[in-house]
Amino acid sequence: MDFSLSFLIESWPVLGAGLARTLAVSAGSIALAFLLGAVCAWIRHERVPVLTWIVYGYVELFRSTPILAQAYLIYFGLPSLGIRFNSDVAACIALTLWGGAYNTENIRAGMIAVPPGLSEASSALGFDRLKTMRLIILPLAFRISIPSVTNISISIFKSSSLMIGIGFHELTYAATNLIYQTFRISEMLISLAVIYLSISTLISYAARRLAQRVHVAGV
Repeated sequence: MDFSLSFLIESWPVLGAGLARTLAVSAGSIALAFLLGAVCAWIRHERVPVLTWIVYGYVELFRSTPILAQAYLIYFGLPSLGIRFNSDVAACIALTLWGGAYNTENIRAGMIAVPPGLSEASSALGFDRLKTMRLIILPLAFRISIPSVTNISISIFKSSSLMIGIGFHELTYAATNLIYQTFRISEMLISLAVIYLSISTLISYAARRLAQRVHVAGV
């Protein structure tokens, strides 16, 4: 079967709708995963009683199990406990928890990399621990962890395609349905590759620009 550009043009409304859902859930998950990772990293770094062990268990669990299994548990398992989510919300929760576990360690590594002398100097200037964390440790840890957090953000975006397993109508779901209906495999697979590559490249570019601006600002 010959490659058909006209078929791609005709199929774009369907693919575009799937891409919009992918971008919406991915963007929300990336933001929430960063916030979750920052909070959990702070808890581990400060060794908050009880919460430290809870965060440790969460990180180990979600870093050591497949994200698709986690999505299945959220979407198919929780209803047995009376907790139900639609596929969009379940996908967002799964991606957030998975990404947050990795970001926890990424941001915590950034905190550890901050020279201890800076904390000692802030104490000498009369800063309390919370102020030191907010004004010194976290900004520097963020700067250090930008590359690793970017990698996780791209992984969250790409892993959204796995949410087809719980019926999330994202980009891969739309392309797969078109393949079943038209048997135009090459067009759909090439389209998926180009779209995922393009968005991942844009995320990488945005992260590099952010890193440059942070460096110039002296954060």
